[in-house]
Amino acid sequence: MSKFYDFVEDVIYVEGGYVNDADDSGGATNFGITESTARKAGYSGYIRDITREEAIEIYKKFYWDDLHLDAVSHYYEDLAFELFDTAVNCGVRRSGIFLQRVLNGLNYEEKLIKPSLKLDGIIGPKTIKAISNYKNLRGDAGEGVLISLLDSLQGSYYLSITEQYPKNKKFLYGWALHRLR
Repeated sequence: MSKFYDFVEDVIYVEGGYVNDADDSGGATNFGITESTARKAGYSGYIRDITREEAIEIYKKFYWDDLHLDAVSHYYEDLAFELFDTAVNCGVRRSGIFLQRVLNGLNYEEKLIKPSLKLDGIIGPKTIKAISNYKNLRGDAGEGVLISLLDSLQGSYYLSITEQYPKNKKFLYGWALHRLR
């Protein structure tokens, strides 16, 4: 059974309801869903009116399923949640690239996958195979290392966007404070 429905509740709790901060370059959100993402999903109403159920459907299809997180959670549940949360905050493709960078970094002597993963953000069969091989090599304890490295990349990303766009400094503390799990 998919862990998605457990994890999405945590995300919605942290993301909250309707927010429209003029300083947020992502624009208005509701339940953490941006208007552009809602449009991509076929939602045509006002973002403030999107229902919780519609937001959950969008998270499932355009975040969880796009990243193949059921397959990831087969090996490491908390890693799947980390990737989901990162996708919500940093983008789906970036979340996948972060994972691929970490796996490539841990691919000492190509013990995980040969050749190293292409940094395309797609968590496909090769990336899943690298996770499987990593778990066989490092066991359950290895999950914490993956998550720690992913958190480092996410934090670095947040700092870079505050440096590039100083108005985002307003959000940096909250982004770091509200990291889930």
